[in-house]
Amino acid sequence: MKNKGMMDAAISNDSKELPFEEIYYTFYRPVFFFTKQLVLDEFDAQDLVADTFAKYYKQRHGFHQLEQAKSFLFTTARNAALNLLRHQKLKTAKGIDMAEALQHQSEEDHFFDKLVLTELMIIVSEEVQRLPEKQQAVFRLTYFEDKTTEEISQELDITPEAVYNNKKRAVEKLRAILKNKDIRLYLAFIKLFIS
Repeated sequence: MKNKGMMDAAISNDSKELPFEEIYYTFYRPVFFFTKQLVLDEFDAQDLVADTFAKYYKQRHGFHQLEQAKSFLFTTARNAALNLLRHQKLKTAKGIDMAEALQHQSEEDHFFDKLVLTELMIIVSEEVQRLPEKQQAVFRLTYFEDKTTEEISQELDITPEAVYNNKKRAVEKLRAILKNKDIRLYLAFIKLFIS
């Protein structure tokens, strides 16, 4: 993350406005990932996340704590996703109205899921930056951009076997890091990136 010291200073001083660029770099990927899990379509998720950050930017002067910003971003993105799902009247494979199911999910469960997902994606985003260059590129292209092994192989000019090996090493390193941090995050990582 850029200018981590700047973010730390902003977080520790409640009277200062949080730097927008730092909020964006910290939360863009987690909010996008979260939104994409709800609406399933990457382009819809990108639009919703862009709108979410635009709303945050307009109200940025009112945020002085990281938790406030995080809560606003995830709540805004979730509400936007629910509105889109209602508008499109999307149905799951079992014929259940996804928007209705999400809305009726208990607030406590939703908060816990949101918190775990946020923590996981922030940690994964930070730890990926510490991986060797090829592992970092393969991981990002695989999990953040949903590219196939063949597409990654062509883009990075490496063999499909090299893509597989770099992805495997990256996942193993991240798995080891998360196993030592928090069991909830470790289990969420296994569910999202391995199973």
